[in-house]
Amino acid sequence: MCKIIKYSLTVIAIILMGTHANSLFAQNSKRILQRDSLDYTAHSLHANTNNNEFNPIVYKGGVLFVSNKKNETNLTGVNKIYWLPNSQFYTKAKDSAFKSVRLNHEFTAPTSNDNNILTNYSSKKYKSHLNNNESAFSDFNPDGAFAINDSANEVFYSQLSARKIKGAYRWELWHAYLKEGRLIHPRKFFTEKDTANYIYPHLTDSGRTLLFSSNKTGGKGGYDIYAIEKKNNDWDTAAKALNDINTSFNEIAPTTNKNSLSEIYYSSDKTGGMGGYDAYKYSRNSNASVNFGYPLNTSNDELGIATINNVLFLTTIVAGKPEINFFEYNPINISVKGNLTYAFDSSLVANQKLYITDKDEFKIIDSVTTDDKSNFSFIGKPNRNYLISTINKDGYKEIFDINTESTKGKDFYKHLALSGRSDKQIIDSIRNITAMAEQRRIDSIKVYITNNKFIVYYDFAKFELLPLEKRVLDSALISLKNNPSIYAIIGAFTDCIGSYEYNYKLSVKRGKAVVDYLIKHGLNKNRIITNGYSKKYSVTACLTGNSKDKKQLLQDNRRSELVFSDTKSTNWANLETSRGAGFYTARNTFNKNKVGSLSLPTENISIKAKNLSKISTNESLAIKATSTAKDIVKIKVKPKAIVAEKIKDTPVVKLTVVKKKELPIKVVKSFINKDTIKSKASVKEADEELSKEEILKSLEVLAKLKKEQERIVDYLTKRINKKPILIYVTTDTVSVEIYDNGIHDNDSVSVIYNKRIVVDKQELKVNQPIKFKLKVDKNAKNNELVFIAENLGSEPPNTGVMFITDRPGHRQQVVFSTDMTHNEVVYFINISKQ
Repeated sequence: MCKIIKYSLTVIAIILMGTHANSLFAQNSKRILQRDSLDYTAHSLHANTNNNEFNPIVYKGGVLFVSNKKNETNLTGVNKIYWLPNSQFYTKAKDSAFKSVRLNHEFTAPTSNDNNILTNYSSKKYKSHLNNNESAFSDFNPDGAFAINDSANEVFYSQLSARKIKGAYRWELWHAYLKEGRLIHPRKFFTEKDTANYIYPHLTDSGRTLLFSSNKTGGKGGYDIYAIEKKNNDWDTAAKALNDINTSFNEIAPTTNKNSLSEIYYSSDKTGGMGGYDAYKYSRNSNASVNFGYPLNTSNDELGIATINNVLFLTTIVAGKPEINFFEYNPINISVKGNLTYAFDSSLVANQKLYITDKDEFKIIDSVTTDDKSNFSFIGKPNRNYLISTINKDGYKEIFDINTESTKGKDFYKHLALSGRSDKQIIDSIRNITAMAEQRRIDSIKVYITNNKFIVYYDFAKFELLPLEKRVLDSALISLKNNPSIYAIIGAFTDCIGSYEYNYKLSVKRGKAVVDYLIKHGLNKNRIITNGYSKKYSVTACLTGNSKDKKQLLQDNRRSELVFSDTKSTNWANLETSRGAGFYTARNTFNKNKVGSLSLPTENISIKAKNLSKISTNESLAIKATSTAKDIVKIKVKPKAIVAEKIKDTPVVKLTVVKKKELPIKVVKSFINKDTIKSKASVKEADEELSKEEILKSLEVLAKLKKEQERIVDYLTKRINKKPILIYVTTDTVSVEIYDNGIHDNDSVSVIYNKRIVVDKQELKVNQPIKFKLKVDKNAKNNELVFIAENLGSEPPNTGVMFITDRPGHRQQVVFSTDMTHNEVVYFINISKQ
């Protein structure tokens, strides 16, 4: 027989197969694993000795376990099975089987294959010391862990192979029946002579499923957990891997709770634990594994959990020796209470929604509402870091930290003070605003004159009023309501695109939209006159050809004009003719034309007259602005000439000047007369004024740049950048699309690329991406893109997905996650050929 030391920590040999994973993990993970320690009371099983005790199994009102203790009935120190009743968990057993004796030196250690021989020589003296439960296993000497099916007298056990397989002894999985304490009809489950080990059998699911651990080929790595099922009264040895549990690390010692596969306990040396092998609980409902944490798990190896109600047994390896410990589970909850007031005046904040977040796990766990006296409460735990967040009356999020580490199981109280405006402050503000509005109303009545014109604009082919245009009509309503003797005269117009008939109907709808708005807001319909004028009375000349900017350039023609009249028997056209265009003061602050002025806002103007020197300053001219912008074009009128100048850094400017007799029919002219010609002195003053404006604008731009840089520095220095994600591209320009990942929860992010902000506080959406393009410098080692969380949304942390396209058909994906302390970083590396 081959000499193999059998009882030199057999269980240790099993769990130390392979290399333990690195036990380094984040400090936050350790805190989470240790914070529920008050929920458990730890005990050492009093049956423990200086020898090896392991493999606890709940059995008939007590616990079965394996020990190689040497005593007067077990002089050789082989593995024997013992049973301890519930009543003796906390007290030393008095059975003589636990009394140690001095051994004679002629005894030698038995071999692995001595077990079945030794059972033939079990003495009557030894059996007389056994209780009824131990007698059933009197001649069974397991090498390692075993499982039983008491109803069928079956036993499942791991046993070392009788001979070496490819140079080493292997652990095999066996099945046998028990009869008068002995094993009969033993058979090996997996007969192939592979190099795999089969260890830690556990029977569950009413004896129909056998779980075990193996390092057989085809797994995820190391030891994995497998299951085989009993079919037609025989075992189907086609093992199924439990890959919801298995990882690339070692998973061993599976057990179950209440004979069900809905919860599986196991041990693993994967990263993120307390060190060594930790005990985990897998729940099929959540499809997730949870570390039991301290004190069940320590820096030692813990494995083989068995449960009786709220008591958990497990084997712990301390300094190379296995022993059995048990833990009473009595979860401790505390009541977290508090009061919410305003910091400004200490007034109560009643009926305020509060969201409770576990700060360590970044997970919202509850929400509560303050009562009428501003009190709140929720059920929490000691040793927790909570965040309480709420939205104040101004729409800003306020967050409070609550730490329950010092409670030691007692209730916790915390007073919170909102820094936002209180109800009293808001009421006072409303009163002030109302008073100011009333004063403005009085002032508007005082300065009211009857030559005001109110202009609203429309989108192309639309007649609906836009929000900004409604503000213009609100201004007109103030005057109309405070002067009941005047009438609102409305003219509605279109651009020149389309037929006259189509545009007439559209202009009527535009006029009706204004009428409906005035009536809805309290103006009597008998005080309103409206007419549609189709393409007539344009303020911008009609463009011919197929200019792609035609719709935009004709925007000023898509309008309705409201003017006041003392009499109802008139219309807009009559008033326009009798009063003249110069009579009105346009009241629409969004009107883009300054009628009768020599300074026109424009960006793109064309000159059609070939010989400007032949145009007299007394001639009537039509000036057409082809788009709108803030750039100023200075027009100098000289004898027999008009010259357009570009002012400093404004874009190249063109001007359309057409002689009056050359104007197309139905185009309304804007006239430049003698009174509008500026002197040389006024031009010089304008130059000086513009210079001052440019200086102020430059200073404003510099201030904005400085503020932007300060934000970048703040983001990059006060938060921790995660390990960069590398993205390799083959072009100098990439397109980027960013979506919310999964559920839209109001996340907002900023994005910095190479120290410049490219996305500023934009909300992530599921179906509408944030889009931008990036230049990827092939000479730069890293083109750095940084994701920064601007808020945590309703379900922190901020998570999103970024799609990068660098050439047709080549799209890469990056999933990122940020919070208020960590930034996600992506390095773009251009690998295109030089």
